[in-house]
Amino acid sequence: MLINLEQLHLSRNNLSGELPEELGNCQVLTILALDSNSFQGTIPSFLSNLNGLEFINLSCNNFSGVIPQELGLLNELQELYLAKNILSGHIPLVIENLTNLYMFDISYNDIEGSVPEKGVFSNLAQATESFATSNLIGAGKYSHVYKGVLLSKGEGSSNQKSNAVAVKVFDLQQLGSSKGFMVECEALRLIRHRNLIRIRTCCSTFDYNGNDFKALVFDYMPNGNLHRWLHPEIDELKSLRPLSLTQRLSIVIDIADALDYLHHNCYPSVIHCDLKPSNILLGEDFSACVGDFGLAKLLPDPVSKSLVESESSIGIRGSIGYVPPEYGDGGPVSTAGDAYSFGVLLLEIFTGKNPTELMFKDGLTLHNFVEMAFPEQVMDIVDPNLIALDVMENISFKKMREFLVSIIEVGLTCSKQWPIDRMSMEDVATQLHRIKDVYLPNINC
Repeated sequence: MLINLEQLHLSRNNLSGELPEELGNCQVLTILALDSNSFQGTIPSFLSNLNGLEFINLSCNNFSGVIPQELGLLNELQELYLAKNILSGHIPLVIENLTNLYMFDISYNDIEGSVPEKGVFSNLAQATESFATSNLIGAGKYSHVYKGVLLSKGEGSSNQKSNAVAVKVFDLQQLGSSKGFMVECEALRLIRHRNLIRIRTCCSTFDYNGNDFKALVFDYMPNGNLHRWLHPEIDELKSLRPLSLTQRLSIVIDIADALDYLHHNCYPSVIHCDLKPSNILLGEDFSACVGDFGLAKLLPDPVSKSLVESESSIGIRGSIGYVPPEYGDGGPVSTAGDAYSFGVLLLEIFTGKNPTELMFKDGLTLHNFVEMAFPEQVMDIVDPNLIALDVMENISFKKMREFLVSIIEVGLTCSKQWPIDRMSMEDVATQLHRIKDVYLPNINC
């Protein structure tokens, strides 16, 4: 065997038999990915010799017997996937002592007995005060989101420091929620960008009652989601000041940069499939991060970047008002679909009108509404708060109008009926940065 081997990726093959003992000689191995094969026998205890292992995926095989106690010696282990085997017995108590372990999946086995009381789940329960309703900050069809505080030791210090987090707990009674969890884990594991929500940990384990428990932990975004700023509740009208024009421009640039990265600068490319204001999270300085990748689609190869076959079992991807028309007709998922949703979102940000308002019926859409006024009456359909805030004090009314025309034109082009007529997100990001440089060169986006 290769004693200097650092990573072993053999997933999704037709390999069988027991794991060879020679594997225990790979002393510098950090990643062991053997999932989706036909391996059998027990999980070998010699894996504990590989004390640098950070990632083990043995799921979707035919391993039997118990989970070896020796895995508790792998102090560097961060992710352990053992789902969909024929494992039995109890969860070894030593697993809860793996302080770096944040992903532990043993679903679809024959595990019995009590669940360890320490580890990731106990930390999350403590952080959110046992998921108290007072800490609930968001809810959707497949999940609830709680605000929590995780305690950790400061570097080089015995003192604890607190970190605000958002804990997304999946409702596993809802059909499709488990798949959404796996899709989101996979997508967020692959992507790194300042305008994409950063995942801290994944948790796939059991609660104290022995029920499946799946959750994601993210950085907490103190200004919540974009929807509450565009369409505040009555009791928030006084506390939430309308977003300024410069804030709105900065937000759409952040979103465009994130989508440009997902579509063109990461592999495999990612289609978000559910872009809307409630999935845009705002930091303390109103920087925007795109979140909720539960409906995301990973493109299998660069050749398929424009179109991907849709999955009929999932149905229409996205939310009413933001779903591109071709999805409703059974068309394929595409990067152009994200561009459409972005275009609608941009128009909503600058007009203040929700695409699901009652006025939009009988064929009238937000796109049509704006298009009928464009460009001559553009000032009549923009959010009145933009004018009232007088944020363009150093720019004439004429230049402000030119600015809004150029911005709204991007939104109209992105939300055109036919995918082929829409801008790519790479071109959108370039155009928005150009508009900012021409009209608002002194702001940072």
